[in-house]
Amino acid sequence: MAVPAMGDVYRETSRFDKAETAYQQALAIQEKLAAAYRDTAAYSSALANTYFGLGRMHKLADRAEKASASYEQARTLQARLVEEHPREAEYQFALAKTQTALGTRTAVWVGPRRRKRSCTKR
Repeated sequence: MAVPAMGDVYRETSRFDKAETAYQQALAIQEKLAAAYRDTAAYSSALANTYFGLGRMHKLADRAEKASASYEQARTLQARLVEEHPREAEYQFALAKTQTALGTRTAVWVGPRRRKRSCTKR
């Protein structure tokens, strides 16, 4: 879909107002498609990717609260996709990327804790 791609172009060129408009237009279309075709994961994935792009745009524009809200929307969709399609690495990667953007730590540390090493020689 070309509309989210335009949002990405505007975001990367710091034209945040135009980027937000493009993302909002894409979301309006993608939300309808995802709702009408709930069994088609590609529509939900595209919707989540657009929310992620919108979040990145808000972050670059120093709109932290809006960025978090957009990332949360993406994370909700991506978590559902991972649950429904656990073997799809693409969905797992997208979810991990969004959690990283949110600052969410979900990894479980297994094994002994490592000690901090000194940078000076002894």
